[in-house]
Amino acid sequence: MDRIKNKKLKIFSSIIVSTLLLLSFFIKRKTLFSIYEQNIFLPYQQFRASLLSNIPFSIGDIIYILFFIALLFFIGYSIYFIKKCLKNKSGWANFLFPSIISILSVYLLYFYSWGANYNRQAIWSPTETNSWNQKELVSLNEFLVDKMNEINEPVTQYNLKTINKELRDVYRNEFGKNVPYLEVKPSLFSNLIFNFGIQGYYNPISGEAQFAKPLPSFMWGFVIAHEMAHQTGIAAEGEANMMAYVICMKSKISHLKYSAYFNLFLYANKELSKKDSVLAIEKREMLTSNNLNNLEYLKNMRLKYKSIFRGNVLDIYDWLLKIQGQEDGLDSYNEISKLIYYWEKEGNPKINLY
Repeated sequence: MDRIKNKKLKIFSSIIVSTLLLLSFFIKRKTLFSIYEQNIFLPYQQFRASLLSNIPFSIGDIIYILFFIALLFFIGYSIYFIKKCLKNKSGWANFLFPSIISILSVYLLYFYSWGANYNRQAIWSPTETNSWNQKELVSLNEFLVDKMNEINEPVTQYNLKTINKELRDVYRNEFGKNVPYLEVKPSLFSNLIFNFGIQGYYNPISGEAQFAKPLPSFMWGFVIAHEMAHQTGIAAEGEANMMAYVICMKSKISHLKYSAYFNLFLYANKELSKKDSVLAIEKREMLTSNNLNNLEYLKNMRLKYKSIFRGNVLDIYDWLLKIQGQEDGLDSYNEISKLIYYWEKEGNPKINLY
């Protein structure tokens, strides 16, 4: 009787997993993705937010700890059963079937909780990009220098609760009631992830967004708005960067606008430095003393928290982005320079989120 029940359970689980896996290959189609977005991701994201938003710490961080423990257990389990199967020259089915089903189930949980969003349409595309060259990049650097000097933000602390509320309200005002509840928490591993060069991340299982609290407060607005973009369903890092800039620009708080200008300047000036390092330094030296102090402060903070494993961790993250279809990997973050240049040039056109 137990063997019959086990056989039925195997057949049932195989059918469910196979069906969901097959469907995942077709979700790139616009109609299917729209059904997923409106009927699966957004309701599920709203449910997770309502469940976890009142908890002051990150449940997602704890989930990662449990996942790491489970992974170690699975590796140990696999080694034990492989040795047993090799010794007995049998029992492979009892090992392989549950292992494959478990791995596919974890993948499908990730895919339908979040991963399918890598198939979404672009939130905005410039009408003309062929002219993007050093001249435009210099123009963007000069625009940002002027804006940063105009605000001239000193190194000051800012209230996280205020930043969360302001950015959440801007998202809702811009994109309506479809936007799920947005909130970014300090990671329980803030120092650790900052050591690895990670400023923030979105947890696809809990739906929470976290950031590294050691970041200087003038970086917070942009980083928090970026992680909120992931909570709305934007997966591509370049587009999340663009959305972060746009949302900060829509804010009435100059501190958040400054954060957007400052972060974009980091990307744009670095890109210019690759083409003409002398010119990049020249543009950077046009900044006020407050702005130069902020750049120096950020540089020193990154050196203070720099881990010898930073390069390895970022290489792994680069690989993870590439297998998700972001061909440029970590370099996809740099798309913000070109996107914002044309967005500003075209008069701040409407972003198509949903």
